[in-house]
Amino acid sequence: MQKEQSQLDKILSAALIQIVDQRPLYYSILTRIPKFFRNDLNRPCALGIDQNTGRLSILLNAPVLTAASVDHLQVVLEHLLFHILAPQHHEDRIKEGESFHLACDLIINQNISQIRDRPNAFSKKSSVLGKLLTPQALTGLHGFSAESLASTSVYELWPLLKKENHLPDLESYQTLDETDFQLHNFVSISRWQKLAPGNDILLQNQVKHTVTAAMLELHRLGKGPGRLPGNLSKYITAILAESQIDYSSLLQKFVGRAPANHKQRTWTRTNRKYPNLIKGSIRNAKENPRMLVIMDTSGSMWDDSTLKKVLAEIDKIYRVCPDLWVIGGDVVEKFRYFLKKGAFTPSPRELFGGGGTDLQFGFNAAKELDVDGTIVLTDGAIPTFDTHKIETTFVIVPEGIAIPGYDNIL
Repeated sequence: MQKEQSQLDKILSAALIQIVDQRPLYYSILTRIPKFFRNDLNRPCALGIDQNTGRLSILLNAPVLTAASVDHLQVVLEHLLFHILAPQHHEDRIKEGESFHLACDLIINQNISQIRDRPNAFSKKSSVLGKLLTPQALTGLHGFSAESLASTSVYELWPLLKKENHLPDLESYQTLDETDFQLHNFVSISRWQKLAPGNDILLQNQVKHTVTAAMLELHRLGKGPGRLPGNLSKYITAILAESQIDYSSLLQKFVGRAPANHKQRTWTRTNRKYPNLIKGSIRNAKENPRMLVIMDTSGSMWDDSTLKKVLAEIDKIYRVCPDLWVIGGDVVEKFRYFLKKGAFTPSPRELFGGGGTDLQFGFNAAKELDVDGTIVLTDGAIPTFDTHKIETTFVIVPEGIAIPGYDNIL
């Protein structure tokens, strides 16, 4: 048993090393996901949730992979990675059936270089991986070819695979991973999503946090992600643009400082039958802080990725703080929006700033508007300022610098 485990660990390490040489991002993500060798899988691999920790995990078939080559295991890991980065497909594969799963696999396999470049090797029956669905199978579809996969979604390909007589030997192909299973200590992703509302959101958040951490690690090491398929690159870019800040918790520190006139009170009506029983007593009192976001639009903030990041932060703040002002500029105020009355829709001209930076106009506006707190979106390259004793937090964009003496979120 110990010898087998040592052999499995060795081949796993070799496969990961082979991956890091080609695609550092794949390696960085895979090393952050727990991996377990199992003797009770019906397929070479599966994705499951550890019922003890709630973490997404990779499950590998120990007997099958003991006889596998490093190339085989690399294919398995990359195949699972693409399923991980498309979590919305997991439930559909169960709900829509085997043909939907095969459509997922076909598009995934076309993005794995070893399968794409050597389709003959993987479309033939293998004792380890079975007979994988490869672009060669599409020769049975009229007007469809492997090149079509570059611009095809799973939802477009799936109906074609469902049609009878198009792929007469479709059943001879094997899916690489299990989609639905019941194992000790693990539950399949589709089952886990159905256990309680919101589990699918938890799963997607795990994936997003893992991708973000992997990209930050590569950035610190001065490495790029490696060559990625266009659709995956767009997905990762979208993840990185999303806000990772818990503004619900952050706003709590401003709530306690809200003046009495900012409280929103809900009153009970006078009881008609017993008018003297309750006379307008307070049923519920809650506080929503009135907040101001100061958006630094100076030249150092003007690039596509930074702008997307800043706009994503404003969107997330507004979702938890309906009483929100947004003011932006470089050395003078360029725009002012009160989001309680409408959406934040600045023009490109408003967002484009010059070379200088002085955000004092924003802090003066905070005093004028009598807000409870200020959140400043900046790269930190700003001169001295006076907050007028208004509670302020700085959200620093990537590669920015912290503001000494204040709360900073980097």
